[in-house]
Amino acid sequence: MYTFERDKMRFPISDGELERRWALVRAAMKAENVDILVMQNDHQYRSGMVRYFTDIGSLSNPVTVVFPYDDEMTLIVRFATKFVIS
Repeated sequence: MYTFERDKMRFPISDGELERRWALVRAAMKAENVDILVMQNDHQYRSGMVRYFTDIGSLSNPVTVVFPYDDEMTLIVRFATKFVIS
């Protein structure tokens, strides 16, 4: 599982705020009949949607987020020698 030290982040997003965002996105997914979202970070835009969904900021390694309508999200992180899925 990918972990990070929240206390080292300058402006962390609270758990309550993350849950509020997930609920809003899931409501929009239901309205548009979308089953799953897949997104990746882009260092050019400071991780964009990955940060919005996970509070994981810019990393030197790519992160993919799989965000289903009715289940927990999955993170796929590529390290130098292996992939880690959590």
